[in-house]
Amino acid sequence: MRILIVTDFFPPESYGGVETQALTMAQGLQKAGQEVVVFTTTQKKGQTGWLAYKNLPVFRFYSKYHPRWRAYKSLYNRDVIWKFWAEMRRVGPEVVHFHNIHTHFSYYALKLARQESGVKVLISLHDVMSFHYGKFVEYINPTKQTCDQSPNYKVLVWKLIKRFKRWYNPSRNTIIRHHLKYAHKRLAVSYELKKALEANKIENIEVLYNSIDIKAWQVDFQIIAGLKERFNLNNKKVVLFGGRISVWKGSQQIIDIMRIVVQKVPDAVLVIMGEKNKVVEQILEQVQNYKIDKHIITTGYLTGDNLRAAYQVSDVVVMPSICFDTFGLACLEGMVCQKPVVTTCFGGSQEVVKHGITGYVANPYNLRQFAGYIIEFLQDSKKARQFGERGYRRAVEVFASQKIIAQLLGFYKF
Repeated sequence: MRILIVTDFFPPESYGGVETQALTMAQGLQKAGQEVVVFTTTQKKGQTGWLAYKNLPVFRFYSKYHPRWRAYKSLYNRDVIWKFWAEMRRVGPEVVHFHNIHTHFSYYALKLARQESGVKVLISLHDVMSFHYGKFVEYINPTKQTCDQSPNYKVLVWKLIKRFKRWYNPSRNTIIRHHLKYAHKRLAVSYELKKALEANKIENIEVLYNSIDIKAWQVDFQIIAGLKERFNLNNKKVVLFGGRISVWKGSQQIIDIMRIVVQKVPDAVLVIMGEKNKVVEQILEQVQNYKIDKHIITTGYLTGDNLRAAYQVSDVVVMPSICFDTFGLACLEGMVCQKPVVTTCFGGSQEVVKHGITGYVANPYNLRQFAGYIIEFLQDSKKARQFGERGYRRAVEVFASQKIIAQLLGFYKF
C-alpha cells in the first residue's frame, strides 16, 4: 500500500510532538511493509523539493506568511495547495493521512485528496485548532483546585472574539467543519480531545492514541553518564520538565511547586529541557529572586540520544500544563523510561497516566498537592521504581508503535 503522510512540520526542521508522531507513524508503517512518502513544508526557499530523512522520501513545499493571516491561510493557502495537488498526483497514493494542516497545507487539501479516485483520506487531529485559535483554557477555573471540574468544552464565539480580536475569522470554524467532512476518517489522539471536538460540532470522531517506539528509547550507559556529568546531576534528585516551554505548560506553577519540593528534598533539582526563550529567561530571573537558582538546571533543546538520556537520569517526570493538553507525550516518554509521572488533569494525559498506578494526576493550580506527589516519589525510591515499572508495562501494552500501527492499518482498510 502506498501511503502519503501530510504534515505542516516534520524533522529535521522541527521536532515537536506532532512531528515526532508523524515520524514514528511513518517509520512504523514502513517497518510493517508499507510504502510511505511524506509531504511537509519549509520556510526556507532554498530547501524545497525532495530529500531522504531516515530512509523516508520527504518532499518539502515552501510557505511563509505572517501569523496574523493564519485564520484565513489555514482554510486555503494558494502558495501550497495546487503544488501539493500536482505532487500528490505524481506520487499516486492509495491513502493520504493528514496531521495538523492548519498552518500551511490548509484544510482545502482534504477536498483535493478526496477528489482523486480510489484514494482514502484520513486526518489525525492532535490539537484544538480545528475549533479554537490557541491554547484552550476557557473551561478551566483556576480558583478550583480539584480535578473534578466537569469540563464544559463548548467554546463560545464571543469569548474567541474577545480574546483573539483581529485574528478572529467569523467563517473559519464553519469552513473547517465543512472541509473535515471530506476525510473518510477523523481521528483524535485522546478521548478527551474527542469530547472537545464533538462539543464544538466536529462529529464522527474515532480515537487513535499516539504511539512510541519502545526499542528506540534504549540508550547507551555512557551517554547517560556523560549527560549526568555535563549538567552536574550526580547525587541529585532529578525532576524533569520539558517540551516547548511556555506559560501554558505550567512554567510558573512548576517554579512555585519546586519552592515547596526543595524544602523537603534539599538535593532536588528541576531540569528544564527546551530551547531558551523569553519564558525560560523569566524563569531564571524568578528563581534568583526566590533564591532557588541552584535547584534549577536548563539543558537547552535536546534531541535523539541526549533527550532519551535526560529521561533516564530523572527520578520523576512532570507535566503541569494549565491548558487543555490533548495527549501528554512527555508522560508516555517518561513511562517508557520506567519513570513515575505527575501530570495535569487538564486534557488527555489523564488517559496516559493511571492515577495511583503509574503516577499521579493532579490540578497544577493546587501547588501543595502537586508538590506532595513529587516529594513522595523523591523520598520513596521503592515506590518510584514500582510506579515506573507499571508505567513501562502500560506503555508496552497500550502505546507501543506496533500496536498502534496495527490499529491504523485497520482504519486504512475500511
